[in-house]
Amino acid sequence: VLSEICLGLFDAAVWPSPPQVGLSGLFFAFAYVPGIAVRYRRFQDVGLPGWMSFSADVLGLLVLVGLLLGVTRPMMSDLVLAFLLSLGFVLLVCVWPSRAGKNRYGEEPLRG
Repeated sequence: VLSEICLGLFDAAVWPSPPQVGLSGLFFAFAYVPGIAVRYRRFQDVGLPGWMSFSADVLGLLVLVGLLLGVTRPMMSDLVLAFLLSLGFVLLVCVWPSRAGKNRYGEEPLRG
């Protein structure tokens, strides 16, 4: 997140015109797919189905499509609220402790 902010500020300084794809866009493109894989594995590590990690992505995409299509305000605020709740859930799972005990890879590193 911090690197995305720094690259965004750099892009705004170098390319002040509105289509600021620059370095932040390239960073996002290359970091997004590995980020999905890490979140998917983290959800499975906690004991949740991996597909639940896509909730924030899907709701974020719905918000973006809603903005592009000019969806009315009450519906858009519901979408934004759902996106923020989903994002909060994903962040909570990222700091949640792993399942205790042995798994197919051996003992838990923090306890074993």
